[in-house]
Amino acid sequence: MRLITVLGALAISLFVAEGLLRLAGVSHPIFDQTDPALGNSLIPHAEGWQAREGRSFVRINSHGFRDVERQPAKQPGTLRIAVLGDSFTEARQVALENTFCAVLERKLNGNARLPADPVEVLNFGVSGYGTSQQLLALRHRVWQFDPDVVLLAFYTGNDVSDNSRILKGSSTIPYHYYKGGDLLIDHSFADSDAFQFQSGHVMGFVRLALGHSRLLQLLNHIRLVRKLERGEGQNASAFAGPSEPGMRREVYVPPATEVWRDAWKVTEGLLATMHDEVSERGIPFFGVTLSSGIQVHPDPEDRARFLRDNAVGDLFYPDRRVESLGAREGFPVLTLAPQLQTFAESKGTFLHGFEPHLGFGQWNESGHEFAGEQIARWLAPQLTASELQVTQEPAGSEISSLY
Repeated sequence: MRLITVLGALAISLFVAEGLLRLAGVSHPIFDQTDPALGNSLIPHAEGWQAREGRSFVRINSHGFRDVERQPAKQPGTLRIAVLGDSFTEARQVALENTFCAVLERKLNGNARLPADPVEVLNFGVSGYGTSQQLLALRHRVWQFDPDVVLLAFYTGNDVSDNSRILKGSSTIPYHYYKGGDLLIDHSFADSDAFQFQSGHVMGFVRLALGHSRLLQLLNHIRLVRKLERGEGQNASAFAGPSEPGMRREVYVPPATEVWRDAWKVTEGLLATMHDEVSERGIPFFGVTLSSGIQVHPDPEDRARFLRDNAVGDLFYPDRRVESLGAREGFPVLTLAPQLQTFAESKGTFLHGFEPHLGFGQWNESGHEFAGEQIARWLAPQLTASELQVTQEPAGSEISSLY
């Protein structure tokens, strides 16, 4: 009888704690799951408040992307743009309507010169993805939505290092590598003990429980933060608050080691492959390089100090390198960071970070707004010049494409 009383009191206490956390808006949701093709992906229908950097309510749609609900079948007369990217594109830090993809969609829908109405901008961004996973997402996820245009949002801060097993340091995702002149995929992660454990029934039950209990979310958050404080774990930093994602000095200078030369070679090969696969379907492919916090810091003295302290001569080296690749391979690239730097300095405003951590980390609302406007301003005439044609036939008929 005493045991029943104790268990009953414990159950009531847990119930009350859960209710109080919900009333207080305390939330540390889990949005990611293992994926046998991509390594990891977003959990369909996952939702909750994100407060590690900024504060926003995040909801994942039924297809596993942070976007409004989309149907694979495209409505007649619709121009559909698929955007691939990482955390800057998924943008958990801001409300969905404030992401650059949403801004881009609004701006393009106001452009009467485009060959279709409405325009849909589908957000396929997933936090942590490098170009390897973005290429696989194109193959395994994007094509079923029948896009008319593919836009790659390339984050120079860590997309290059994310394409290297050595630099990324994760054993649970796929990588590409060169063997001779062939770009091949290493899919061995799916057989690793770490991935098998994360994909097992026990962890599946844990993720299910975390998706429904604020108390378990809080306990898990505390566990991960303490793990980070001890310097343990590859992914703990994602739970510890704002940081400059992938800030490595090496990305701002020509590669001086074999590891970085290989990372750049694989990255450029992936970009060329993505362009080829999109072009083979008769639709245009565009790239846009985003920005790091230091590139667009509003204070030129802080930027100069970073250059001196890190022996860096050009903050835009990776952007220019991707732009040059696009020129060689035949796809347009918007180098966005210089425009953001000019805007930030002229307005004296930070485009990265949130109070009290301004100047580094992810884009804030101002960063997304300005970036979305600039991408729309650049992309609209590109689409007009490409003579893009969109079918007016009922869904399911043959799709008109780029001629």
